[in-house]
Amino acid sequence: MNLAENIADLRKNRGLTQAQLAEALHITPAAVSKWETGASVPDLDTLVALADYFRVSMDDLLGRTLKRSRTVLFAPEEDVRKMALRLLNLYNHQILGVARSLEELGTVLAQIEERGEQVDTLLVAFVHYAFDAEVFMSLGPLKDRYHYGALCGGSSHTIGSLEKTLRITLADT
Repeated sequence: MNLAENIADLRKNRGLTQAQLAEALHITPAAVSKWETGASVPDLDTLVALADYFRVSMDDLLGRTLKRSRTVLFAPEEDVRKMALRLLNLYNHQILGVARSLEELGTVLAQIEERGEQVDTLLVAFVHYAFDAEVFMSLGPLKDRYHYGALCGGSSHTIGSLEKTLRITLADT
């Protein structure tokens, strides 16, 4: 939706006429009419007043709400988890859950499924965590259900190299 449609929808959902909205904002009904037809747009101060009046964000009012990737993070190591969460927030991911163990990952995914939410990405990140056969077997089936990203280190990797790789990966998505 665009700004004109959003203003009209917000006004109608509140059960207001154009004249009532105009009165609340101390403007003319003709101005509201022009906004709703797209003939003109409110100035910045009026946009802020509209967002406040309808209790919506400016992005929602302007119709530019961005789709955020809905991500679950499996990161057993605290320093890796903190770094990954910081970058996921920086790159505008919606974090649906964080797991520190395989058991916790199963619980988090089950809770998300119970809420009827969709996971866009399952991110697995670690540097020195023992990625043994049990972990591999447990994560294997999840690759078929979710977009899966694994950033795994090893003896030659550091959290810095993992962070660099994660930045590149997130910038490309």
